[in-house]
Amino acid sequence: MGLIAPRTLGVAVREHYLSDRGFFSFVAVGQDASGQAWNMVLALARAVGSLRADAGAVEIAFEREAELDLFVQQAIMPMLHHMLVAAAQILSDAGYPPEAAFTDLYLSGELQDLLQRAAQEGLFPALRLASLTSQYGTFSRLERFNDLKLERLMEVTLEEIRSGAFAKEWAKEYGDGYHRLRKLLRARANSICGSTNSRR
Repeated sequence: MGLIAPRTLGVAVREHYLSDRGFFSFVAVGQDASGQAWNMVLALARAVGSLRADAGAVEIAFEREAELDLFVQQAIMPMLHHMLVAAAQILSDAGYPPEAAFTDLYLSGELQDLLQRAAQEGLFPALRLASLTSQYGTFSRLERFNDLKLERLMEVTLEEIRSGAFAKEWAKEYGDGYHRLRKLLRARANSICGSTNSRR
């Protein structure tokens, strides 16, 4: 029993493959009755493009892969989403045109470029490529956002995942026909970011 878990969206796996770019994956072998499981996992990882020169694979236990994936989905993505929505609302309320605010927040791809550079060189070197004004603004305000409550929320999220509490919650949601998920999606689709994106 083997595992290849791309660390990107499913649609991006295909896009990277077609454009001859790699993507990172987690790989694992749980049971190896044939003695060939690792050869098979690595051959498949190479075939789908994960072992190209600009990417690679990291060995990890099955359980840790699932926990890391869920943590990013439940801690990092909600924080990023909330940050962008809150910033868009604040800028809109202050009179900035929505198209300008959304362009600067994420449509321009600057955030994506920064994260891509950070993946190649590290977060600090990537931030150092910005203007001196940007560097000063970033590093002089870092402590302002150093919130112990935020760290505790991330710890709680990880505890829910590792204890099985989220698995039980998700099983209940699945059994209920995704009632809460549909309600959450409708609410977000009507938010400032959802409504702006739907017009693009």
